[in-house]
Amino acid sequence: MDTGRRRVTSVLRILVCLLVVLAQGTPAESRCSFRGKCGIDEDTEKERPCLYTGEGQPMQEEGLSILREMCPHLIEGQAEPKFCCDYPQLVTMKAELEQPLGLGMGKCPTCYSNFVRIFCGFCDPNHADYIAINRTEPSDEQEGKETVVAVDYAVSEEFAHGAFNSCAHVQSVVTDNTVMQFMCGSKGKDCTAADWLTFLGSTSDENGFAPLKFNYIITGERSITASGVSLKPFNPGYHRCSEPFGASKQRCSCSDCPEVCVALEPPLLPPDTMPFTIGRYDGMLVVSMLLFVLLSAGVLGVFFLKSNRRRSSFRVSSNGFTNASAVDSPTPSPP
Repeated sequence: MDTGRRRVTSVLRILVCLLVVLAQGTPAESRCSFRGKCGIDEDTEKERPCLYTGEGQPMQEEGLSILREMCPHLIEGQAEPKFCCDYPQLVTMKAELEQPLGLGMGKCPTCYSNFVRIFCGFCDPNHADYIAINRTEPSDEQEGKETVVAVDYAVSEEFAHGAFNSCAHVQSVVTDNTVMQFMCGSKGKDCTAADWLTFLGSTSDENGFAPLKFNYIITGERSITASGVSLKPFNPGYHRCSEPFGASKQRCSCSDCPEVCVALEPPLLPPDTMPFTIGRYDGMLVVSMLLFVLLSAGVLGVFFLKSNRRRSSFRVSSNGFTNASAVDSPTPSPP
């Protein structure tokens, strides 16, 4: 009886191990929420994507070149990467992301990298994990397809605040304001991470520039429900503005990143463990007194030396004047 139980137990263990190995060896299929072009927003004249719930697709070499430049983290370690965006969308995204460089964001590489990662999330092969379709409408360009006009985009608090703080003090090259004041609309100097993302996702009806509505949801939870879908917040990691970044290891300047200014301050030297003394007295006090005495003696010596020289000169001058008077004066003739 015990032998039979042992055999059954052994078989179950083998099956469990096999299932674990199979689960680890089988990669999860990528999931998208949208992909490709299905329409144009009339107000902004920008493209709107198609509803697409399939898996990511391979990218042509020209697109991979853009991704290596803009979103290298989506390619690293991937033998055959797939994406939820196509080449035309990448070309459009690259052109759109060059505009903040003109405002001055390029002066702070870490700020720009964090900003770009928000949009790289559209190409992530698993963006359905954090992007849910909120609203669609029939496509005017492709029969039988739906155009996405609104989405919910879950973002972790860590990334949202980290990315915002890395850009908060970057000065614009256009005016005396910061770059963030341009990217926060009417909020200006009072802008927060939530205000920033809200403005980025606003359409023309809300005085924004997005071709479709992005409802950015900042959350500290591991998962949330939006539009009836369970989402895991987007959290790709971020870089602080004081961190060296990229191949050049360049970091933001002191004027664009206060953290760099603090890092450049010289370290405070530790106090001496052994006090400086001369005998029983404070060494610095004794040295100061000696220097004062020597300096005073020197000043007085110079003063007396100059005084003696003046007296000597005066005596010589007086004697010369007396002798000259004696020679020049006529001797009285005898009567």
